[in-house]
Amino acid sequence: QECQNMTYGVNCKNQCLCNTSNTRTCNRENGTCMCKNGWTGNTCDEDIPECTNTPQICGPNSRCNEVQGSYQCLCEEGYQMSANLECQNINECNTTRHNCHPNAQCKDTEGHYTCSCKSGFTGNGTYCTAIPMTPSNVSNEEAKYTVKIRFAMAMNQQTLDEQYIQISQNMKSSLTSFYQATITDFQRVVILYLRVGSLIVEHELVTRNTQLDQQKSDITSTMQRLNSGSVKIIYENEEQQITSLELKDPETEQFVNISSASACTIYEAVNPCPKDHQCSETDGQLACSPRPQSDSYKLTFGLGVGISVAATIIIMAVIVYVYMKRSGNTCMREPPRDYDNESETSGNSGDSLIHTSVKGMAKRLDTTGISGPFSLPRVTANQINETGARATQFPHNQHYPRSSRLN
Repeated sequence: QECQNMTYGVNCKNQCLCNTSNTRTCNRENGTCMCKNGWTGNTCDEDIPECTNTPQICGPNSRCNEVQGSYQCLCEEGYQMSANLECQNINECNTTRHNCHPNAQCKDTEGHYTCSCKSGFTGNGTYCTAIPMTPSNVSNEEAKYTVKIRFAMAMNQQTLDEQYIQISQNMKSSLTSFYQATITDFQRVVILYLRVGSLIVEHELVTRNTQLDQQKSDITSTMQRLNSGSVKIIYENEEQQITSLELKDPETEQFVNISSASACTIYEAVNPCPKDHQCSETDGQLACSPRPQSDSYKLTFGLGVGISVAATIIIMAVIVYVYMKRSGNTCMREPPRDYDNESETSGNSGDSLIHTSVKGMAKRLDTTGISGPFSLPRVTANQINETGARATQFPHNQHYPRSSRLN
C-alpha cells in the first residue's frame, strides 16, 4: 500500500521530513527523501550550484545564472540565443540597436560594432559634424567665385548634422538650376560648407573663362537681383528668402558683405579694379576706368609748388638785403675823428696793418678775406685808429714826455 501526503511506515503513520517543494517522493518504508533536479540533502533543502560545478554548462558567448533549484543561460552582449540554444553574434548595423550617427559608418564586429564618421565629417562616430571643404582647384580654362548666402530657413544643428549630406545635395541642385539660368558659361557648383544661423551656404561658382567680362556683369546683376528679392532660389519646391550675401575678394581672401550694396561695390568685389582705377557704369555696362584727378588734388599740388617758389624768393631777397646793408655800412660809414687819440698807420705787409696810436700803443690787425654776405665788414684805417685809441685811453689832462711812447 502506497502512503499518501508524504508519510511512511506501518499504516503510513510517520510523517516524512522532506521539503515537499523540492522533493519528488518519500520512501514509504524508511522516509528517505527523493529530491527534484537541482536540489540535494537529506530533506532536499540544498540548491545544487550548477554554474559552479560545471562552468561551461551554457556554452561559448554566454554566462550561467544560478536560480532556485536550477540555472539559466544568458547570452553575452552582442549575442542572441538561437533555436538550438546557442549564443550567436548579432549584426547591430542591420538593426536599430547601434547608436552610430547618420553621418557615420557602422561596422559589425564579433559581439559588438564600431562607428566612424564618413569622409567630410569629424567626431567620435556617435556624433559627427561636417568639415569645411578646401577650395577646389580649377583649370586654366575655368574661373571661380566664392559666395556665401544666408537663407531664412529654420534649421537646428542636430537636424543639419543628421541630414547634412541630403541637405547639401538638395542645395547644390537648387543653386545649379539658379546659376544656369543667370550666369553666362556656368559650369558647376561646389558646396564648401553648411552651417546653421539660419542656414548659411558657402559655395563656389565655377564658370568657363571665355567671356569673363560678361560673366562678371552677370554675377553683379544676379547678386543685385537676389538682394532686391526680384529673383528667388528654389529649395525643395519653395522660394527661399535671402537675408545676406557675401563675396570673397580674390586678392585679400576676405568676404565682402554685398547686402544692399551698389552695382559698383558688387562689381569690385567680383573683379577688384587696379589701384589707379575705379568702377564706372556707362549705358548700363560696368567697367574699371582710370580714376580722375580731383580738383582738391590739383589745388594741393598748385599750392605746394607756389609756396615753395615764394619761400625761395623771400629767402634770396633776405640774403641780398643783408649783403647790401653790410656792404653799405662798410663803404659809407665814416667815424668821427678823435684828434686826441689820433694814430698813425704803417707797416702794410699785405695781410695786416701795423698802426700806432697817438699814445704810443702799437697793434697788428688782420685785414685779409673777401667781403661777402656772411663775412665781417672790412676794417678801415679810421676804424683801426678808433679801435686803437679806445684800447689805449689815457686821461686828457695828463701829459707824458714824448720819449715814453712805445717803439
